[in-house]
Amino acid sequence: MPGTLILLSLQANSSAEGEQSDGLQLLTSGELITLSDGYLIRYEEIINESHAPTRVELSLKEGFVTIQRQGEFETNLVFRKGQRYESQYVTPFGLIDLAIFCTKMRYGMNEQGGFLHLQYQLDINGHFEAMHEMDMRFALKES
Repeated sequence: MPGTLILLSLQANSSAEGEQSDGLQLLTSGELITLSDGYLIRYEEIINESHAPTRVELSLKEGFVTIQRQGEFETNLVFRKGQRYESQYVTPFGLIDLAIFCTKMRYGMNEQGGFLHLQYQLDINGHFEAMHEMDMRFALKES
């Protein structure tokens, strides 16, 4: 199913015990696909040059967002405000149990592009790790 090319900007940061992380910023291109019940965004992340790119697929649907990451490090996450979701993070070093509790989730679309905002608590191996916030903006690429 062919999609529309987009330019995507992602900012993410976390905080634990009052300390803010350096955060992550990513600017890349991707693809937006309109589904009958929402939207699908596909792109690749290259966070560290020594690792292969990670394929990311975000599904934006009424009331929830899913993120599927495939590559050397893999996970599937579901964000639904006010609900906890448990999963595993697959790494070359083994599996890590994780859980997220989504405190804010919103997204919007218009003819030029859209945005996604997520805020969530991350627990690793049953223990609080940090509060995370992610802001994504995307714009349709002009042909």
